[in-house]
Amino acid sequence: MKPSALPSAIRAASPEEEALALRFLEARRGRRIQQPPPTVARLLERRLETDPKAARRAGAALATIKLRWPEIAGEKLARLCQPEAVRKDTLVLRTTSAAAPLLQMRATEILGLVALAGGPPLKKLSLVRAPLSAIGTPPPRRAPRPLPAARAAELERKLETVAAARLKEAVRALATLAGQD
Repeated sequence: MKPSALPSAIRAASPEEEALALRFLEARRGRRIQQPPPTVARLLERRLETDPKAARRAGAALATIKLRWPEIAGEKLARLCQPEAVRKDTLVLRTTSAAAPLLQMRATEILGLVALAGGPPLKKLSLVRAPLSAIGTPPPRRAPRPLPAARAAELERKLETVAAARLKEAVRALATLAGQD
């Protein structure tokens, strides 16, 4: 076969091409390949991830959601999943593999329930398939302390004009709870 009939990858290189290739390799040998600079979007994302105020808000939102989860999601859903994290506009739920399709199907409803309960504005639901952690019973509530005698006497004096007994009891209970500052 003629050398010109061979594909360019197989044919022998001319001495000039060979010398050019060797100079190219010598000039670049040992240099590390540089990564392109990060995009502006990635830089902003990193900044938002480490923003301490945003982290505190997300932590407070998560604590509120965890505390009220059975109330927010309902008893049945609360047994199937647990809130794990709040990342930007995403609620991360821990669930079992068997319950994941049901939760994914009800994602819009769950996010709506969180928003209705006063949670942060969340747009997405992410599911982490892992065993649920044991849910402990909440710590017992302290018994309310009675009001000081002077405040109790003043409250009773103000309640003398109120005729409804249930209203009086509700105001007394509220005053007792408010006095626990």
